[in-house]
Amino acid sequence: MVKAEIIQRVLLVKYKDAGGTAFTLEKDSSQYIVSAKHVFPALTRKDKIEIFVDSQWEKIEVVPIFPKDNSIDIVAFKLKKELTVALDIELGSKGLIYSQDAFFLGYPYSFKHRQYMAKSGSPIPIVKKAIVSALLGDAILLDGNNNVGFSGAPVVINNSKNKSQIVAVISGYYPDPETGENSGIIKAYALDAILDAIDD
Repeated sequence: MVKAEIIQRVLLVKYKDAGGTAFTLEKDSSQYIVSAKHVFPALTRKDKIEIFVDSQWEKIEVVPIFPKDNSIDIVAFKLKKELTVALDIELGSKGLIYSQDAFFLGYPYSFKHRQYMAKSGSPIPIVKKAIVSALLGDAILLDGNNNVGFSGAPVVINNSKNKSQIVAVISGYYPDPETGENSGIIKAYALDAILDAIDD
């Protein structure tokens, strides 16, 4: 089950012609937006991204924060003011177990419900379930049905303390080598890399 403290953090985002999913987290008394780096191609310095809030697109100025390892498909942006409700969650991949259930939330094909969340005015995200299939260092493979638009979505577990924990960020899916279609294998990156970058 995905709890309100996660659902209310998920955002529909856009940069130029690319759309995707993002989410907020708090660290050291500041709130950040986190997403997949490829949703914001060529964004390397101060720029503007768009977030769907209050039933419309709103531009905000951001400065990207990247992991030290450039191959990790995650980016963060520090916010000047709180964008979503700062409900209690845990962060990082510690405690993630091979073969356990996980959830990811986002906006496939930039789909927008007509139902909106009270605080942010963002559309309610679509929730999907997956199984943790492989733990490969910074990369985490999931077995599930991913779609275009879930890039940047949070991967969430209910940990051993029954708390919501964001463990990773969806990057994309592997195509079937013969047909090019969705193989059902999802690639995500552990959240730890961007948490370390924020600390730095």
